[in-house]
Amino acid sequence: MIRSAAKIAALTRHVMCIAAISLCGDARHAVAQTLDLLLIDRALQTQPIRLAQIDDASIAYRDATGSPRRMPVDDCFGLIRPDAHFPDAAVNATPLLILADDQLLPGAFAEKRAADSQTVSWLHSRFGLVQPPLDTLASLVFDPSQPLPQRGRMDRIALRNGDRIEGFVSAITSVLELASDPDEPARAISIPLDRVASIAFFTPRRSYDGCRIWIDDGTVLNVDHLNVTDDGYCRLNADILSDSARPTELPLADVLAILIRPQGVVPFASLAPEHLESSVPRYAVPEPIVLDQHALLDLPRIQFRGPLLARYTLPHGCRRFAADVVLPEASRAWGDLLLILSCDDAEVFRCRLNGERPHAEINIEIRGSQFSLELDEAGNGPIHDRVIFRRAAFLTGAPSDGDHTRRSTGPHQSPSNKTTPPNDTPPRAPSSAR
Repeated sequence: MIRSAAKIAALTRHVMCIAAISLCGDARHAVAQTLDLLLIDRALQTQPIRLAQIDDASIAYRDATGSPRRMPVDDCFGLIRPDAHFPDAAVNATPLLILADDQLLPGAFAEKRAADSQTVSWLHSRFGLVQPPLDTLASLVFDPSQPLPQRGRMDRIALRNGDRIEGFVSAITSVLELASDPDEPARAISIPLDRVASIAFFTPRRSYDGCRIWIDDGTVLNVDHLNVTDDGYCRLNADILSDSARPTELPLADVLAILIRPQGVVPFASLAPEHLESSVPRYAVPEPIVLDQHALLDLPRIQFRGPLLARYTLPHGCRRFAADVVLPEASRAWGDLLLILSCDDAEVFRCRLNGERPHAEINIEIRGSQFSLELDEAGNGPIHDRVIFRRAAFLTGAPSDGDHTRRSTGPHQSPSNKTTPPNDTPPRAPSSAR
């Protein structure tokens, strides 16, 4: 009788283990089934999707109607969680390593051997130990409560007591080796690392035009290879990781955005206006404000305050502009404005934004060398006339086959039967409204 009870108990535990494994599998599958994203194609057209898979050749997803679709990877600019923002506040409150190509790695310094002087050891909470070379670093933040020094012609070190020192960092171990001449590291002075708050390196910024991923813990990582499967996980390889040849597994639910093919896309926020003017007398014309320190898809939000006329020189070969424009919540009670875009003084887009219609999508072909943005008062005075441009970008280069259509195929479509995207451009306001 005792043996029978023991067998029953053992069988019960076995069944419970199988059930638990099954539930875990169902949970992983549920992650993939419920992850909604915005897909931005190479024509900068945006559509809501439910992601299923990403491999080397294509992206599999369900569109807004629930129909299965597949798009070539080369036709996708990126994927982003709807209404997601980079966690700047959380990142600014933690020790941080920033590389010259804008990769971000929250974590902590890991002390290493003095002989290994050409790299820095950093412990990432998710990926473990990383050791980037010193000449790839933009900044190191040990104490986030103190401001980071401005970058200059030499490395700038902020000490915890508030002092500032300049020189050339030759090694970082338990001490920081700082030389006044980069060719004479033997004459370096040693500073205990526990006295250092942050370092701003003079390393020039490096551009990057490959795949990049943003994670909800504040990590921004360049990726050499990315694969997403229907179990709700993505597997990636990255040069900076200690074992770059072995794929690293990451829950897809932790991903905020994936930049896939950024070539030829110029962020609006990267351009500086050449001319600003206002139709009303002002002590100073308000300049555009970039709202994001570290933006998803490298497309920061920009806020404009009207009435305003801002003129820009277009990037060479520019042929398309896309953005999502919205009236801020605080402006919806009284804000009422006209947004007018022009190329070489020829109007190419117009819409009215107010509390009843606070949002518009823009995706327009443009030609010319000058781009202007105008905010005109439409009612209630100009005090609350503000607009935020989200995911605003210019597309440059020669047109591709997918520029005017979404090259996504359904189960009964061949790649040649392309679906034409809906026209997202808002209707023109009556000329009398201006």
